[in-house]
Amino acid sequence: MTEKEWPSSELVNVVKEIVEKKGVDIRFLGPVLGAMEKVDVLAYLKRIVQLLDGTERQRRVVYEIFLKIIDVSEMAKEDKDSEKKALPSERKAPLTPVELLVVLHTLEDAVGLKRQMEATDICIKSIDNYDPESFAVVLQQLTDTPKQATLLMRTTIQCVSRFPSLSGFINNIILPRMVSKKVWTNAKLWPGWIKCAEVTAPGSVSVILGLPKEQIVDVLRKSVELKGRIGEWADSMDGSQQVAKIRAILAG
Repeated sequence: MTEKEWPSSELVNVVKEIVEKKGVDIRFLGPVLGAMEKVDVLAYLKRIVQLLDGTERQRRVVYEIFLKIIDVSEMAKEDKDSEKKALPSERKAPLTPVELLVVLHTLEDAVGLKRQMEATDICIKSIDNYDPESFAVVLQQLTDTPKQATLLMRTTIQCVSRFPSLSGFINNIILPRMVSKKVWTNAKLWPGWIKCAEVTAPGSVSVILGLPKEQIVDVLRKSVELKGRIGEWADSMDGSQQVAKIRAILAG
C-alpha cells in the first residue's frame, strides 16, 4: 500500500497496534514512520536506538529510520505515483533534524551511553540534513538545559570538526556558558571542555583566561597544547597586570 500512496492515518494506526500489541520488531514501523505524529515518534525513539549493537548493519537500519523521521522526501520516494495525495513539500516530517539530535542526548538512562553515542554519531557524521546553523541551535539548546548531557562536549567537538566555521560560535557562546555553569565541577564534562578548547584554539584562549586561577592551573596541567598557546599569547602582549598574572601561573 505504501509503495504507491502516502500512508493514511488508518494504516499508521493499524501498524502501531500490531507493534504495540503483538510485540513485532520496531522495524515494522519503517514504512509509516514519516507519516506518524511527533509524539508517537518520540515514544518509539528509545526502541529504535536500542536496535544499535555496534554493527554497521544495524547502524544502516537506524540511519534509514532517522531519515524517514526528519526528511519527508524519504517517504515521498515511495509516493511518487500518487496524484491525489498532498505534494511532498506540503507535508511535514515528524521531527526536525535539530529536535532529533537534541532528544537523542536525553536517552542515556534509557539506552545506555554506548548506544546513545552510536545514535548521535549517525546524525553528526552521516546525515546531510545538518548544517552549521542547525548544529549551533542543537549546541545552544543542550548548553541551556538545567542538566547538561554527558555527551555535550563530545558532540560539540564533533560538530566543529565537521564544520570548522563553528569555532567562533563555540568560543563566544558555548564555552563561556559552560564556564558560567562551573563546568569544572562536573567530572564528566570538564575533560571534554578542555579538549574542545584545544580544538578551537587559539580563539579559546580568552575563555580560558576568564576561568578562576585554580582552573587555569588545572587546564595548563592537563593540556600541554593549551599551555603553549597561552604562553604564546602572554609573549605577544604588553606587561599588563593580567599578563603578569598569567606568566606567574605559567612559571609556577
